[in-house]
Amino acid sequence: MSIGVGLLLGASLMGMVFITEFIFGWIDVKGFAWGSRADFTNALTGAIVSTLFVALSEETIFRGYILQNLEECFGTRTAVIVSSLLFGAFHLLNPTGTEWAKYVIPFTLTLAGVMFGMAYLVYRSLWLPIALHFSSNLFLYDIFGLAGAPTNSATFLVTDVKGPPFWVGLPHTAFGPEGGILSVIAMLLGIMLLRLLCRYEDSGKTFQQSAGADKTAHP
Repeated sequence: MSIGVGLLLGASLMGMVFITEFIFGWIDVKGFAWGSRADFTNALTGAIVSTLFVALSEETIFRGYILQNLEECFGTRTAVIVSSLLFGAFHLLNPTGTEWAKYVIPFTLTLAGVMFGMAYLVYRSLWLPIALHFSSNLFLYDIFGLAGAPTNSATFLVTDVKGPPFWVGLPHTAFGPEGGILSVIAMLLGIMLLRLLCRYEDSGKTFQQSAGADKTAHP
């Protein structure tokens, strides 16, 4: 179930960004990659494999090791914040293409770290954050082409992103829309939804525990 929730949430959040850009005319869809690339299948398969590898490795490090070890020493809130800050700082190693992005990316990727941290807390399992991380990146870059996907590099939609950088981020860079306000809104929405799911799961566990206690008290 956690994998399905992560896949659906990531696709939905990126779908929201895509629809918004499309409505405002900030992204042009010029066609599909299978109509213009002979190596379409290999390109899409390679994108899925590489995206899955990134999600698995980063979530294992930041949520599987750093967050959990920090939580044992300093508590959940501090662990989520510190692990997310480290996650944002880590991505400064990627080329951004512009100087101002160096000040934006740590903030936006820290928000992404918070979202993935909340995903871990829902079930206390890495499967949800891995699936969410994988789905978000796959739909952002490879399915919807929100970083811009010209014919020679598209893996699903062939797109041209031409909206204002404040909203759509930095097309044709390592981060693309992750530097724009639309992605910030999507991540904040994701954090809110995961927080609600976390509370729902906690309330269900509390109910089951109280029910179990009642059965023990009244055999």
